[in-house]
Amino acid sequence: MEVRLGAFGRLKDFPQMERSGFAYGELDAAELSELSEEEFQRVKERLGNSPLRTEIFGRALPWDQPIFGGVDFDWEEFCRFAEKSCRRMKELGARKWILGNGKARSLPEGREQYAREQFCRLLDVMCDTAEKNGIAVLLEPLGPRYTNFIHTIGQAAELCQSLRKDNLFVMCDLRHMVDSGDDFRNIIRCRDYLRHVHIDNPLLYPRRIYPSLSDGYDYSGYFQALKEIDYRGTLTVEAEVPEDFAGSFREMEEFLAYYQVPLGTGEKG
Repeated sequence: MEVRLGAFGRLKDFPQMERSGFAYGELDAAELSELSEEEFQRVKERLGNSPLRTEIFGRALPWDQPIFGGVDFDWEEFCRFAEKSCRRMKELGARKWILGNGKARSLPEGREQYAREQFCRLLDVMCDTAEKNGIAVLLEPLGPRYTNFIHTIGQAAELCQSLRKDNLFVMCDLRHMVDSGDDFRNIIRCRDYLRHVHIDNPLLYPRRIYPSLSDGYDYSGYFQALKEIDYRGTLTVEAEVPEDFAGSFREMEEFLAYYQVPLGTGEKG
């Protein structure tokens, strides 16, 4: 097992992130899409000259309410949004686009089957658009406090298998696995689909803080499952933005060393 450690943040946090020691920043896709073209070009120039990579973008959708509710979804608008997002992410070197968006993907009562079909269509559009830009789509299982649809890695992997998209994979997030009661052994069972990992202290809902050796949670089960599949990839601390990214990175180095998780290139094929 070997990981590349990344930090979560917004564009305004980038200057501090790049001085911290983290290997990459996991930024907000919806924020990126909302920029004017002039604003984006400035961001592109700034990030393009940085040693900190911007290869992963979360919050794929800009909505915080169920999108498959009582009104018809505007597919033309969404296709334009997806094209714009993927073009911009590609120009910043993105390789992974995370679909979490618990509220947006929630199924409305009484229209569950229709909403499921619409969600699969949305994934289809996302994958086709992302593939043209060399980007993988990662479906994130979320706990029941966040959504009523796709809670476990197995459910996410089953959907990936049914859609048969070459660039559709899953990720795991410790907080959501704990919230869903998802067995860590499912990381092993779904290893062929796993492409990204999130971590934070999973016990402090709704707060999200960096994990530590003194926070009362035993992270060994999570890491043991990842070690069993010899996971070599990206690991993002998805938590509230720290006051001191450099200090948080040093603490994460100590934390990962304790659990014998080496930092390195973190890439396997």
